[in-house]
Amino acid sequence: MKMKNSIWNLVWVCLLCSCNSWLDIKLINQSEESELFSTERGFSEALAGVYYDMSAAGLYGQTLSFGMLDVMSRTYDYSRVPNAMKIFRDYDYEDKDMEAYIYSIWYALYANIAAINNILEWSDKNASVLSDARRNQVRGEALALRAMHHFDIYRLFAPDVKLDKDARILPYQLKFGVETPAVYTTQEYLNLVVGDLENALECLKDDPICSVVPYELGNGVDENKDQADQYVARMNYYALSGFMAMAFSTSFSSLSDTDCCLLHPDSTNIDVIIIAILFLICLSWFSFVVKVIFIFYIMLFYREIILVRKIILVLSISYIILISNVLLFY
Repeated sequence: MKMKNSIWNLVWVCLLCSCNSWLDIKLINQSEESELFSTERGFSEALAGVYYDMSAAGLYGQTLSFGMLDVMSRTYDYSRVPNAMKIFRDYDYEDKDMEAYIYSIWYALYANIAAINNILEWSDKNASVLSDARRNQVRGEALALRAMHHFDIYRLFAPDVKLDKDARILPYQLKFGVETPAVYTTQEYLNLVVGDLENALECLKDDPICSVVPYELGNGVDENKDQADQYVARMNYYALSGFMAMAFSTSFSSLSDTDCCLLHPDSTNIDVIIIAILFLICLSWFSFVVKVIFIFYIMLFYREIILVRKIILVLSISYIILISNVLLFY
């Protein structure tokens, strides 16, 4: 009996010892980070993972394109919206399904940002793995994607900067990790978006797409189309330029007061503004004097009372405009 128990104990010990090594087996395509980012291909795969997640139905594959957002913006006929999307049509923010959608969008966008920040950090740690050209391309795409995600978070969850530039609502995630990021005002937040876009544009100034016409690489042959897609199906220089135009047009007032050259008293263009206002005032005075001379001329030589009344009315309006210009200047 003792011999039998000893044998079973030995079997259990062997099983437990081998269990550790069994649990340590790496699953396919789940490499350690240091291993993943040890090659140029690893960086490409990490970026591809970000693009893949962006195409999911919960993000740009549906919800943030032809799904939830298009319904809420009334792109479709109000009466033909499917039942499953009526909560979006009716802006039913208290509905549990709506709350779940909103939470999933917030989570998915920031999860992608975390993956992007990880790529950026490893591009610094393992810079020697990449050629200068490839590193600039990786960093340019990553910075542009980080700005894009943050910009869409602003458009979805923050008040318009024109209405409240000092509202502190959103965190801008600049580092990979579990630390809670700082919460910025809408003004500061958009300035960070602009900063990422400008840095991305600098990195992508030598993007290969600028020197080729992608779909002229082949004549419809599959492998040539795949090669062309490598230039097109990503955040390339032209895609970034288009996105920058949209971001700047939407958030132009994100510029600080000191940057708004036509509004800030410390502006270098203030002299031009003063000269322009003085010119308008002088022009108004000149016009006023001419009208006074003209009315006296009519009264002395033609005695046209009806015409004089009309001229007096015009003169009164001119006088009001003149006074308004003076008040505006002061």
